[in-house]
Amino acid sequence: MKEYDALQIEFKDSGGYQYESDMRSVLHGMRFYPDDYEKKVNLLSGGQKTRLALAKMLLSKPDLLILDEPTNHLDIETLGWLEKYLVSYEGAILIVSHDRYFLDQIVTITYEVSRRKVTKYVGNYSAYLDEKAKNYERDKKLYERESSEKAKLEEFIQRNIARASTSKMAKSRRKLLERTEWMDSPDGDERSASFSFSIERPSGNDVLKLENIAVGYNDKPVSENINMHAYKGDRIAILGPNGIGKSTLLKTIVKMQEPLDGTIRYGTNVQFGYYDQNQATIIGTGQF
Repeated sequence: MKEYDALQIEFKDSGGYQYESDMRSVLHGMRFYPDDYEKKVNLLSGGQKTRLALAKMLLSKPDLLILDEPTNHLDIETLGWLEKYLVSYEGAILIVSHDRYFLDQIVTITYEVSRRKVTKYVGNYSAYLDEKAKNYERDKKLYERESSEKAKLEEFIQRNIARASTSKMAKSRRKLLERTEWMDSPDGDERSASFSFSIERPSGNDVLKLENIAVGYNDKPVSENINMHAYKGDRIAILGPNGIGKSTLLKTIVKMQEPLDGTIRYGTNVQFGYYDQNQATIIGTGQF
């Protein structure tokens, strides 16, 4: 009975009574439901595969959870669930992300990697920005002060190095100048990407029109009855749960695949650029 009692406690502490509940909770949070449990993984969309891999990682409950761009391929509802889950996570979390709003909800310490240095800031992303701005103003004043001191030393050395009466003093100042670790300018180059989009000739006001479009694969639609009219200057976001056909719609628009139904009309002189979610395809030019 003592052995049985010890094993029962170990089973309980290891999550033996709640592992099924935990699995259902995490899978539901990642938008997988009982109807999905028998699906083959290789038939899932890219976003679904990413969410499934993340669910598996969360269920393993490691002491250190390392997440590299975890918000990629997550829809808004799933992202909201993930934020709440990670806030109450018992282990340590190390995140690399460009999603400032996600970081504001999760992190308590921020490390900035910039110009071959790593700087620690206590607080979330917004706190990091505030502290960085204060540090910049401080460093700018220190740099200006050091630059002034350095310029005076260089001027003194240049004026006195050749004089017999002051040469020794000038050489001493030169050694001081060489030994001192002078600050780099806080306005130094941080190397960011720079690119622009250009067009050969302007299009008309009507850019794109979708009429009762159905998209999918192997004659099986994932979304139907899509109607949209895009005009020159519009900025349009396509929102929806993963696997509903958002990327498939974009591929259909740029003629990487045919629509299952409906009509796509392109405006005069319309050129397109396409950057896919897996970064495998970048189309810079195209015209209809």
